[in-house]
Amino acid sequence: MGHSGRVPGALLAADIPSALACLEAAVSEYPDLSLDPTTTNAAPAGDAGQHVSLAHRAMPLIALLKAAGADGETVMWERV
Repeated sequence: MGHSGRVPGALLAADIPSALACLEAAVSEYPDLSLDPTTTNAAPAGDAGQHVSLAHRAMPLIALLKAAGADGETVMWERV
């Protein structure tokens, strides 16, 4: 999305449309890109064949950005 990745961080309301466009373009271009963790010892044995795609992982963020953009709100995050 063109963001620094720093935590805490924020997307100002004015920056949300371009961030959303970048994210949607990446999902459109690479919908099946695997975002699975590279370490196998973190996953339970029964999860060996599961796959989390970029399209699936991005859905909640896309919904959040669309709602924030429609309301003209800034999106902020921090570590808890």
